[in-house]
Amino acid sequence: MAEWAALVTFPAFIMVECPTTDIFIVFITGSSALCIIVFFVLIKASSTPRRFPIFTNLKPTFFLVSYKRDDSDADDGVLYFCTNCDNCPLCDSKPKDRVPPPHNKLLADSRTAGALADDVSSKFDASTLEDTSKIADMMTALALTDSGSNVYEQPSKLFASRASFQKDRALHQPTSFTPVSVAEATRSVNAVLDNPKKVDKCQERSLRVLAEVKQQVEDARTSLDIEPSFSLNDLEHVAQMRSKVTTASGIASSAEESLKHVRDGEEKGGCDWQTTSIGPQNNYDASYVAQSPIKNLDMIAQVMILLGIVCHVIIGLGTDPTNFVLQTVTLLIKMVMSLHAKKNSDGTETYDAQQIDILEQLPSSLHVALNRFNIDGKTLQYAVCPDCHHTHAPQNPKAAVLMYPKTCVNSVVDIKSGRKTCGTELLIMRDGRLRPIKPFLCPSFMDHLAQVLSDPEIERLCDQACDDAFAVLHQPSPSALHTTNVFEASFLKDFEGPIPGQLFIDRGDGKRLRLAYAIFLDFFNPNGTRKRGNHDSVGLISAINVGLPLSLRNKPEYTYVCLLSGPREPSVEQINGYLRIIIDEALIAWERGIHLSSTGTSPEHGRNVDLAFILSINDLPAARKIAGAASHNSHFFCTVCSCYGISTMYHTDFDHPDWKPRSVDELRRAAEAWRDANTVKEREEIFKKYGVRWSEMWRLPYWNPSQMLVIDAMHCVLEGTVHYHCRRVLEIDETAASKTPKVAPAFDYEWRPYNAEDVPSSFRIHSEKDHKQVTSIRSFICTPLSGEGAEITTKEEWIRHLAVTDKSTKADLVEMLYKWRLTQPLVSSSFTFRPKTVTLEGLRFIQEVIAKTVTPSWINSVPKNYGESNAGTIKADEWRLLATIYIPIALVLMWGDKSPSTHASHFRNLLMHSMALFQAVTLVCLCSTSHVRATAYRNFMKQWVEELYKLHPHTKFDDRRPNVHAAFHIYDFLLLFGPVLSWWSFPFERLIGMLQKINTNDHIGGEMEATMLKSWMRGR
Repeated sequence: MAEWAALVTFPAFIMVECPTTDIFIVFITGSSALCIIVFFVLIKASSTPRRFPIFTNLKPTFFLVSYKRDDSDADDGVLYFCTNCDNCPLCDSKPKDRVPPPHNKLLADSRTAGALADDVSSKFDASTLEDTSKIADMMTALALTDSGSNVYEQPSKLFASRASFQKDRALHQPTSFTPVSVAEATRSVNAVLDNPKKVDKCQERSLRVLAEVKQQVEDARTSLDIEPSFSLNDLEHVAQMRSKVTTASGIASSAEESLKHVRDGEEKGGCDWQTTSIGPQNNYDASYVAQSPIKNLDMIAQVMILLGIVCHVIIGLGTDPTNFVLQTVTLLIKMVMSLHAKKNSDGTETYDAQQIDILEQLPSSLHVALNRFNIDGKTLQYAVCPDCHHTHAPQNPKAAVLMYPKTCVNSVVDIKSGRKTCGTELLIMRDGRLRPIKPFLCPSFMDHLAQVLSDPEIERLCDQACDDAFAVLHQPSPSALHTTNVFEASFLKDFEGPIPGQLFIDRGDGKRLRLAYAIFLDFFNPNGTRKRGNHDSVGLISAINVGLPLSLRNKPEYTYVCLLSGPREPSVEQINGYLRIIIDEALIAWERGIHLSSTGTSPEHGRNVDLAFILSINDLPAARKIAGAASHNSHFFCTVCSCYGISTMYHTDFDHPDWKPRSVDELRRAAEAWRDANTVKEREEIFKKYGVRWSEMWRLPYWNPSQMLVIDAMHCVLEGTVHYHCRRVLEIDETAASKTPKVAPAFDYEWRPYNAEDVPSSFRIHSEKDHKQVTSIRSFICTPLSGEGAEITTKEEWIRHLAVTDKSTKADLVEMLYKWRLTQPLVSSSFTFRPKTVTLEGLRFIQEVIAKTVTPSWINSVPKNYGESNAGTIKADEWRLLATIYIPIALVLMWGDKSPSTHASHFRNLLMHSMALFQAVTLVCLCSTSHVRATAYRNFMKQWVEELYKLHPHTKFDDRRPNVHAAFHIYDFLLLFGPVLSWWSFPFERLIGMLQKINTNDHIGGEMEATMLKSWMRGR
């Protein structure tokens, strides 16, 4: 017995060790509920299960497991149990394989756990080695079947008096166990203190004790009222008791209030602790950014490496031409060295040690030069599922050969089987090893931050943006009436940061760095937009720091770029696989912050960085993808307000309740419900009701699409509304100008706008050509059938205009339309002749104005043959110039007060209508904005919409355009984020143009995208 030494002492158990046998035994002296703990017996020398003594004189409340050491001969990590069962009361003294399930069944059939324990104690002598294994087996069965007592009903030394604790908590020590010495107990306590269990249940216990106190007080009050054995004669005693109960009730309420304050203070302290400890929790080693990879090389080698980089990255030479240049220069260097080298008898030269060292440092190829210069940045290749587009990271990102899962592990919802694991093959054998079928090269956002913040001036500008915006809150200046950037607008003045109750722009002591980023998503054809070219599509996710000035913000070195693998666009659900990678890092940067070990202003200690994506800049289709919203042609056509139904798209009653923003909490709950739905039907019902799907953006706790998903003015106003007004409303087009004038329609009819959600799948329109045919049919049906302008007289001519392939179906459809048309007026009862808006002469005059107008040199030009088919595609900036300079000048000269036209009043109304839109465009494109300018912009847009059908009746047959409604909400974003120059997509479209010019091998689907990304990162 002297061989046993105590390791740990604790009120609930005692752990002892035998030095000679290297066995750990744990004695449980409390309730059998603690038997859930599994105690491993470590045997160092032996490879077979051991029997060991058990010292107990009470009901067994423990079980032992013999554990095989990892360094033994048998398999590692194997738990050994005895396989013989001699004189077992459960097995009827028959040898059996003893596993818990049979014992559990036998135990339930024979006797209770307590009876079993008593039986075991009476039959076996615990001090003998022969019965040790049997007792351990009994204890195993007992531990697995005994539910134990309620731990909350056990006495607590913290919340019980000394007398009650000692009374209820009697310590039973085995009689055959040698007492533990004080020195050993002290050593054991110190060992526990060195590794405390980090579980704080103070608050939980306080609430439980408080509830018990309140229950006792309530029971006492009730007993005073209804207890029959209580003597009611002693009224004074009753009053005293009631007074004590009332006092106790007040104390309990006060304790509850105090506990609430403590809990609130603990939560706030936790937030403060989390904020102050962000750095150590999220370290990112950025020291490599400040290190020069070639500083230890010879000057000649440095120049050679720089020459290869310049030839490839800046000049644009390919790999082979660059290798030729490097090898040629290497040959020239050797020829120069040979002039002073020692000549050998065989005609060769012997170089000295310095020359040999220089020659060894020279890059032999472009690949070597790129590796030594280290300009590629940090990237990681993912394996993308070809089916669901879920991204799979390699098992070891730092390994020389990346290994990926063989099949997709993403959980998807199938239309037939519901929720399941995708299971699509991810890898294919190529060049002798398994490679991803659809690779995706993703740049590190942390590396982007480290590169950007290595410049001390950039770091200073980011700090200044927050500090200036926060200072204006307390000392507003007259210049604050006009905003010039995002930090001067209203959104960041109310945007709460990661610390509750503190604004994002409030940097506190000034040590933290707060970065506000805008994220952009779009898709483009890497081969350009040629009409007869292929229609491949590559995705672009980009991010910029809106805290930088406009002169620096959009430069390549400060822009984050990520290219999504083609050749087809991912769906609204599939895009989440790519967004998840970026949102993972953004979520860490918001909730816990990032500590960069080295920055421009603090190269030694680094800085803590908080980051938020406060803006999402996209065109209408891409905005729906990144937000998981319904299509812009659906009834949920708006992501900002609650307007519903395509018929409400042109409404201008801004005071109507439908114009209020959508509830972000409701949208978040609907998106999460869609994500958690187990069937396609459930998802369709949720989407039909709320018009939203799950998006990775919802993982950001601050994400609010009603405010952060901005309406891009470039796509919405310039390429949308201005383009529609010039081409469809005014019809400034050579083809339209050469046609005969259109007559007024015979009748007005409120055509139901086409919506794919309202049409069965077999009848949906899938091409733009068919969509235009449907629009032309509407206009054709309303044409007068008699009188001036009547053109259609035969049923065959009606059939000729229907774009349906089956002839019999044509006849049936036209019969229905023909009969319905005869029920409508043949001619308009209020017919008034409307001259053509723009004739061929008018188009030539507009072209002349464009050619002869003198503009400053900083204003770009527009096609002088505008309106003709060979003018090419008009770009967004050209629409801006046409709408703000050239077309207004031409229309004023043609339709102004001195117009010689006999319909001068009509054209003057057209002029005022057009100028309303052009003035709105002028206001929205200014470099600064204010509440007055934003209001004027919306009023001009309202005037243009309200007079559209009146002055241009032919537009009634056009589908209502969501751009028109979205343009109204630019008013809201002008107030939230300032002028559109800070958040329109011009810089990103220029970025797409630069990416399209990069030379690639056209192997789209991962390889081409990786080439484009690497070339971009090298040249930034």
